[in-house]
Amino acid sequence: MREELAAALHKAVRRLMWPEDRRFSVYHPAAVRVLRKVTAWLPDDAAAWYHLGVALDDAGEKEAAIEAYRKAIALDANLAYPWNGLGNVYRALGRYDEALEAYRKAIALDATIDALWYGLGLVYTSQGNLGQALEAFRKAVGLAPEVGVNHLALFGTLLRLGREDEARQEEAIARPLMAKEDEYNRACFAALCGEKDEALRLLQHALEKAPGLRLWARRDPDFQVLHDDPRFWELVGEDDGP
Repeated sequence: MREELAAALHKAVRRLMWPEDRRFSVYHPAAVRVLRKVTAWLPDDAAAWYHLGVALDDAGEKEAAIEAYRKAIALDANLAYPWNGLGNVYRALGRYDEALEAYRKAIALDATIDALWYGLGLVYTSQGNLGQALEAFRKAVGLAPEVGVNHLALFGTLLRLGREDEARQEEAIARPLMAKEDEYNRACFAALCGEKDEALRLLQHALEKAPGLRLWARRDPDFQVLHDDPRFWELVGEDDGP
C-alpha cells in the first residue's frame, strides 16, 4: 500500500515539475517535500532520486542535489540524466572540471540527448573554449533543430567569435522558436540581442518563479552584457552563494 501511494505521489509531482511535457523543470515549492517522502518509501528507485535532485537544484539546494543525483547513479549507473543533473549543478557552482566530467559521462551513456551537448557547450563557453563550445552546440542543434535554446547558444557563440553574419542567421532561426521557451532563456536571448530592459524584465520573472536559477545567472555568459547594470546585481545578488 505504501509503495503504491509513493508511486502515485511520484507521478503527481512529476506533472507539477514538468507540466505539459516541458523541456525544463518548473520550480514547485512542494516538490522537495513530496519527493523526500517518495525516496524514503522507495529508497531503491533511481528515477525518484533523480527527480529529487532536480527539485533540490530548482530550490537552490545545490549540495543536497548533488547527493540525490549521486544516489540515483549508485542505484542505476546506466542512466544519463542524473549525470546531466550533476553537470548542471557543478556548472552553476563554477566547478567546471567536475561539470565537464559529468556531462561527458552522460554523453558516453546516451549521445543522442541534445541537452547533454548543450550543457557541455555552456561549460566550454564559461571556460572561454569557444571552438569546443561551437562544436558542442552544433551537435545539439543537429540532434534537436526544433529547440530554441540550441539555436540561442549557437547564436551567442558565433557572436563571441565575431562571426556576425552567421550569428544573425542563427538569431533569425532562434527568434520564432524562443517564443516556446521559458522566461529565463528568453531573457538570455533578449540580452544577446541588446534588449537590456526586456532581458531584465524577463529575468526578474524567471527568478521569482525559480530561485535556484540565481546562482547560474550570475555566471551565465549570456548576461555579461548586463554586468554593468546595477539592476542585474539587484536581481541575482552577490553575497548569498559561491
